[in-house]
Amino acid sequence: MISKQQDKCINLSNSELTNVGIYSISHALIDGCCAAIIAANIALGKYDLGILSYYIVLYNIVAFALQAPVGLIVDKL
Repeated sequence: MISKQQDKCINLSNSELTNVGIYSISHALIDGCCAAIIAANIALGKYDLGILSYYIVLYNIVAFALQAPVGLIVDKL
């Protein structure tokens, strides 16, 4: 008999788990690189903190607020 807890688990193959791990590490590295670029620009005084803050907020709106609508559109293709 399968418990209710086990029934809710997602069963992934080894290759799928490997892919999830690779994608997760890649995502973390890209986020780290972006953060380093932003920090370097602030430290070097290349851009005003206000302008960088604007672009960070704009990025977050585009990346996260549009994620669901774009996903729905792509799923329907």
